[in-house]
Amino acid sequence: MIPTSDEALRQAIYREANRLPPCKESKGQKTGSRDAAIWLSAVEYAEEHPDETVFFVSANTKDFGDGTSYPYPMNKDIADAGVADRFILMTSLDEVASHFTEPAEVDEGLVAEILGSAAVLQDMAETAEVVFPAPFDPTFQCAIPVSDGKTVIEQARNWQTVEADLGSADDIRAYRIGKQEWCTASVEWHITGFVQSEWFGLTWGAVTWKTAVLFNLDPQNPSLTVLREAPPHPSGDDALRALGIPCPDATTVERALASLRQAANAAADATQSWPSGGLSGLPRTYEGAMVRQARGQRMRMGETSAG
Repeated sequence: MIPTSDEALRQAIYREANRLPPCKESKGQKTGSRDAAIWLSAVEYAEEHPDETVFFVSANTKDFGDGTSYPYPMNKDIADAGVADRFILMTSLDEVASHFTEPAEVDEGLVAEILGSAAVLQDMAETAEVVFPAPFDPTFQCAIPVSDGKTVIEQARNWQTVEADLGSADDIRAYRIGKQEWCTASVEWHITGFVQSEWFGLTWGAVTWKTAVLFNLDPQNPSLTVLREAPPHPSGDDALRALGIPCPDATTVERALASLRQAANAAADATQSWPSGGLSGLPRTYEGAMVRQARGQRMRMGETSAG
């Protein structure tokens, strides 16, 4: 861990205030002091360690550049520190791997064993619990199995992760560093948990979560790290069947289905009879959202076709 000096912090704040690279203005807000502090700390380290070559790794080429050139005052930082010949910017993990490692043969069976191990699945469940949006800010949706293969998609209100299961792994690459072998892969995990459903109360839900991971090819000590992630999205029907998570009880399901059908039919039919002023004076955009949601629910429950 490279410490950040007081001077680097002051300079970072100054650059953000003046929108000097790597800082910028985005959506009317000045931003980038954190990036500037990271950049200046790396340059300072290179200047203070003249016998070392510093490798600065970031895929953020928009702010840090691609290493062939730097905008002012970043180019001045490099020149003033006298580190131009030993400050190297890399923009991807593949670039780092090709420079520092040797390619190794991929053992897909071993990869599946490691990624599907109880220890890794527990780690991923704990990571999901931390990474997913807070329960009071559900910005993702989950799939809730009900009955006869039907699925309801809802906002993941009060989501609580319970467990993780391995979905799939591809783009697997293995590398050797000394006597150790490491692997990178693109992995889909199926995350199950409890959700507070609008229709079924507290019930089970599932999401699929795509990540890029790095791990040691040692089943006893995989040391898995999530490098990149995509937002979670509702799991598909095949995944739900494979997970076998419980449906709400039959009475709850029938009651909810009846409410869904009634609400969907009423909202869809109302479009033919609403007065020009709208339903109870509600804004048109809100009316439209209500109808789209109701129609979508009715389609998912098998009550109508996509047409």
